[in-house]
Amino acid sequence: MGILTNNSSNSNTSSITELTKGSFTENPDYNQVYKNFNYDKIYDAWIYEGNKEDKIVGYKMFQSYPYDKPEFKIGDYIHWNYNHKELSTWLLTSLDTQYLYNVTGRMLECNNSLRWKDGKGKINCYPCVIKDALTYTNFKWGNSGIVQSGGDIVVLVQRNDKTSQIDINDRFIFTGVAFKVKQKFNELNPDYLELYMMKVPELEGDDLNNNIAINDTPETVIKGDIRIDPNITEILEDNIQAFNVYSYNGNEKLENTFTITIENVPTENYELNIVNGNNFTIKNVKQYDKNPMTIICEDTISKKTESIQIWLGGNW
Repeated sequence: MGILTNNSSNSNTSSITELTKGSFTENPDYNQVYKNFNYDKIYDAWIYEGNKEDKIVGYKMFQSYPYDKPEFKIGDYIHWNYNHKELSTWLLTSLDTQYLYNVTGRMLECNNSLRWKDGKGKINCYPCVIKDALTYTNFKWGNSGIVQSGGDIVVLVQRNDKTSQIDINDRFIFTGVAFKVKQKFNELNPDYLELYMMKVPELEGDDLNNNIAINDTPETVIKGDIRIDPNITEILEDNIQAFNVYSYNGNEKLENTFTITIENVPTENYELNIVNGNNFTIKNVKQYDKNPMTIICEDTISKKTESIQIWLGGNW
């Protein structure tokens, strides 16, 4: 009897999955989305409001097309045309994949960027969600309370090889205001981080214009490295910027050539022109302010790579 019941349940599940596939794109909540800055692959999904209190702000519900296997996981960045505007980036913070016809989760809009320099001076940048971390003092009678502002924030960001290196006391700047990590919480899910931060004074050396805080970790210079010039952070709209890249053995410039690839921005926003194995140009065709482009240079001989991040800015 148990086997018959189980087979019947599987059959019902398969039937519901096929019915959902057949009418999926007809739902008013249907959207085409991208995932994790890969703009070459389109996914189908429903995106609709959260509970009644959160219909204007707060989270949105996300439901994947019933693919043959789950195509999304917690911690994914979801890119879609929110509010009739260009692509916005959201962080998937929960997802239930038990049934393929109902792969449903919750996502929050990324409203800032977590930016920092690593020990080699390379800029890292990841979209993040900033929420308040207000505490509440309850009255003696009843459940209502008074909000106590502690000047603290909670930052949610995708967990990956780079963000996993963030530690207690690391400093960050958001819109010209400095914060320090008090607590790092990643026990809920291995694919995104919750960083609890407190406001701290700005320090000499903080780059307030580019929102990059100075930290105690010294920059290291490695001999035999790859150098990409010029070392800039932005290209203005309609401008063309020339770059060169070389490998070095100490101070000796090598003749190794490179392959150049670009990630994290739509291809229609820029033009890449390879001049030769060491020189290339990038034209900013259209401003893109969701995140910077990542330019990856791979030495064709050593296979070592170096990358820089450039913002596609406006026309002034």
